[in-house]
Amino acid sequence: MEEVSIIGIDLAKRVFQLHGARGDGSVAFRKKLSRKQLLPFLGKQPPCIVAMEACASSHYWGREIGVSILNTITKLGRPAFEAIP
Repeated sequence: MEEVSIIGIDLAKRVFQLHGARGDGSVAFRKKLSRKQLLPFLGKQPPCIVAMEACASSHYWGREIGVSILNTITKLGRPAFEAIP
């Protein structure tokens, strides 16, 4: 079985939705985790890219994930609802 190459996180107040994908784009997992469960779960994953939409809390979580978990690249994406002048 191929390892996870990218994990997408939908940040929310209490529960985060995670979607793991392999290198070929197939789904590796879909999970719902609490704030307490997020960092321990990501720590058990192989080195990969962790992506999330840019929002108020994404900078905090990007730093936490980057500092806590070695060999992980954290990427922030542009918000889908961003107003473009």
